[in-house]
This record gives sequence, C-alpha cells and structure tokens, in this order.
Amino acid sequence: MNDYKRIRLANAGYRKLRSADTAKFHSQHKSWLKQKLAEPFAGKTVVVTHMAPSMKSVSEGYASDMVSAAYASNLDEIASQADVWIHGHESFDYEIGERRVVYNPCGYKW
Repeated sequence: MNDYKRIRLANAGYRKLRSADTAKFHSQHKSWLKQKLAEPFAGKTVVVTHMAPSMKSVSEGYASDMVSAAYASNLDEIASQADVWIHGHESFDYEIGERRVVYNPCGYKW
C-alpha cells in the first residue's frame, strides 16, 4: 500500500502512517458512525464514504487478496442502518437486507 509510504501524520512528528494508525482510526470512526446512526432522524439516512462498508463490494477476482481489506470493511450490520450507503472504488449496486449500497467513483473518468 502506497499509503504507508507516502502519508505522514502531522500530530505524530510527521512520521509515516502505520497499520496500527489506520486500525485506530477505523475503530474511532466506526464508533462515531454507530453513535450518529443511533440518533433519531425523521428523514432518509445516507452515508457517503470513500471505502466500501462491505466485502460484497470487492470483485470476485480480489476477494481472496488480503489487500482488499484496505478498500472494504465488514460493516454490514452498520450499513443496514442507513437507507443508502454510497462509496468509492469498485462498481457495485446491491443490497444489505433492505438497504442499498452503491458506488460513486468521483474523480475517475469512465
């Protein structure tokens, strides 16, 4: 992953990003998202993320590739709480329960 070669953390003396950092960020962001999704809301709930919420967003050809975990998570339970979840990267349109997951690869010219 080029991220670990290129990204530096300003609040850590500009050292290179480590896998422990991304695991920590993932845990913090997951907790925040769970909290926000639990708050009462009268309208539709749309979540927009860069990475996919489910391994269902990984092409069959990459399903066994360990690097796929860098692009998609196992957040199916959380994703089922949103009416729609939009993410980048791969081209998918499917449902988790009754909730739709779609992609929007902003920045790419297809």
